[in-house]
Amino acid sequence: MAEEKSKAEAQRKAMTQLRDEYSLLNETHLRDEYTKRRLDEDLRRALQLQEGLDSDLRDLRARYTGLLEIKDKQTQLLRKLTPKLQLASRELQALYVEKPSKRKGSVGSTAKLLSDKGLAATERPGGGKRRAARKIGA
Repeated sequence: MAEEKSKAEAQRKAMTQLRDEYSLLNETHLRDEYTKRRLDEDLRRALQLQEGLDSDLRDLRARYTGLLEIKDKQTQLLRKLTPKLQLASRELQALYVEKPSKRKGSVGSTAKLLSDKGLAATERPGGGKRRAARKIGA
């Protein structure tokens, strides 16, 4: 009988130990599941952010390429116009160096000179007339 008692006591201890191990393993499993769900959610957010960043990068690259094309066109235009503008500037300076008696009608001759050189004279957007400034309070 004492022997049966000691066997029963040993079995109870073994059962208690197995229950404790099971509880510990169950807690560890639940913690691992929670951690896995959090990591999955973090990964999902990171992938969404990465997709957004990739999209933004593609958009910026396209815009940069477009801006480079515009810059190149503007540079080409500037290179094309610079000699013509320099020529027009020299011609205008030459007109103003002449004597005042020769300058009469210089606006018409300037327009003719520019058109002869292949350059178009432009009028002022406001109609070309200057108006005297009005005095305030007069």
